[in-house]
Amino acid sequence: MMQDANSLLLRIRAGDDRAIEEVYLLCRQGFCQNFAYKWNLSTDQVLELYQESFLVLLESIQVGKIQEVRQGWSPLLKGIGRNLLLVQNRQTKQLKLESEELLPNATAENEANDEEAFLQIIQAELDNLGEKCRELIDLRILKDLSYKAIYSWLNPSQNTQDESALATAIGGIRVQYGRCIDRLREKVFDRVKNTGLWN
Repeated sequence: MMQDANSLLLRIRAGDDRAIEEVYLLCRQGFCQNFAYKWNLSTDQVLELYQESFLVLLESIQVGKIQEVRQGWSPLLKGIGRNLLLVQNRQTKQLKLESEELLPNATAENEANDEEAFLQIIQAELDNLGEKCRELIDLRILKDLSYKAIYSWLNPSQNTQDESALATAIGGIRVQYGRCIDRLREKVFDRVKNTGLWN
């Protein structure tokens, strides 16, 4: 069994799309059932996590981090998935703490003014991000769309049946969105510090 897994590993490293699709389909159901139950994730959330985990797996294979499959593909993917969730949870908690601490010393009478100034800063920096970033942030945050739904929104005429190509495209959207959010956060924090709202 491990011999089969390692032969697939060699084929994936060589760029064999059929091998990639075989592993993708082989592990998807078990992974999704496991994480939906243990982490209480929705169908969209667990599919996004699987796609992102699979992309991390492929990248790890290509850069040589994974030289051998010792216990099967599923444990590898589940380990990657757990790590991704833990990182996401830490980032979410950090963002919450940062947002709660933005106006720590505001008095009751000045809170409304400070909040309005803060919102104006966010809007100004959103305007400076560029159309692509604004669209991604709008779709993800304001419209609350999943990454898969964003892909469909941005590519209405494309109806790909290739699971691995779809996973790659969705992963690209996730990475691009993350970069946009990081840029926005950095710019907003700089402006907040400079306007004195931080103190």
